[in-house]
Formats: sequence, C-alpha cells, structure tokens
Amino acid sequence: MSSGAPRSSSDPPTLSSTPESLALVDQRARVFERFGFRRNLGRLWATLYLAAEPLSQRQLSEHLALSAGLVSSSLKELDHFAMVATVSLPGERRAYYRAETQVLRIVATILSKREVPVVKTLHEAVRVARRAYTQRGDVAQLLPRLRAIEEAARLFSALARLVVLIAHMPSVAVSRAIQLVEALRLGDNESADPRADRELRSLSSESAVGERAFIARASR
Repeated sequence: MSSGAPRSSSDPPTLSSTPESLALVDQRARVFERFGFRRNLGRLWATLYLAAEPLSQRQLSEHLALSAGLVSSSLKELDHFAMVATVSLPGERRAYYRAETQVLRIVATILSKREVPVVKTLHEAVRVARRAYTQRGDVAQLLPRLRAIEEAARLFSALARLVVLIAHMPSVAVSRAIQLVEALRLGDNESADPRADRELRSLSSESAVGERAFIARASR
C-alpha cells in the first residue's frame, strides 16, 4: 500500500462534474465495454483518473450513484488488472484509491492476464489436434488450416510481448519505440529501415528486466 499526501476526511471530494469531465467518463466507459469489461468499471477508472487526489469507496459510490457492494467488487476487478492501486493516507483508516495513469501498461496487463493465456490454450489445442490427425494418417488435408491457426496464435503472442516490452520502457523511450515500429514499414520489406530495427531491439533489451518483473506479477 503506497502513501499519499495528508488529507482531512472533512475535505470536499476533488471530483469534477463539468460537462467535459462527465462526457470523458462516459466515453471511457464505452471503451471499457468494447474491450469486454463492464461499463461501470470504465466509469470508476475514469473518475479516479480525472480526480485530483485519491478517492474512497464512499466518494466513488456517492459520485457515481453506485451501491457500495458494486463499487467494492468493481475496484477488486480493476486492481486485478492493475488499473487502480490502494493508497494509504495519514490519519485515515479507510482505503483510498488512485488510477494507473500509464494506459499502455493497462493494455499490457490485460493482454498478459486475459488474452495471451487464451491464445496459448488455443495453440496447445492445435498441437494436440495435429498429433491426433497424424496418428490417423489424415493430417495432410487439414495441415494448412492447422498451420494458419498456429501462425495467428504465434503472431498474437509476439505482438502482445512487444506491447509489454514497450509499456515498460522509460516514458521518454515509449514515443521513440512507437516511431521505430512505424518506421519498420511492416509488409514493405524494400522500404524497411534496418536502423529502426536495430534501435528497437536495443530499446527492447533495455526493458527486458522490467518485462520479466511485469510478467511475474501478471501471472499471480
């Protein structure tokens, strides 16, 4: 549990109710919904993201007109995907919460905890199916289709790992890494910049330690 700045429990909530902030909260909720999460998770995360300081469950419940139980369970789900963190405030018994502000790290966590394990399971199922068809002697007809699934799974895993690598680079290197990925001109080998490839590999190796620590946390 990390520490935050001192705050009196009588201080007013640092929550904005301007049309612009409410519109942004609603838009974030829609994005969360598109990614397969409940809409209220997006509302909670966006509210914390826009707040000037950490907020309690009660503040979130009152501001969003949600039950205490729903807020509690939703915060646990957000915490599972490292979208929020619990904050300890001096002189306060209750828990406060703040949002993870590195959005790319949130995406990396979702990929590592949710999508990548599913893709690995699919990849393993294809290997089992290939062995079974080979033993029966009729793998030739299905082999191209099985390979297509394997290649899609491998590509997804490789792209997910790239996202994790970039997400755990120093902030100043993230923009440069994205520029280098764009410079690779994927699918256009004649236009690819070999210098971009070398520099991206260098940045990736520098973030390898952070990536391994991230994967260890995500697998818990």
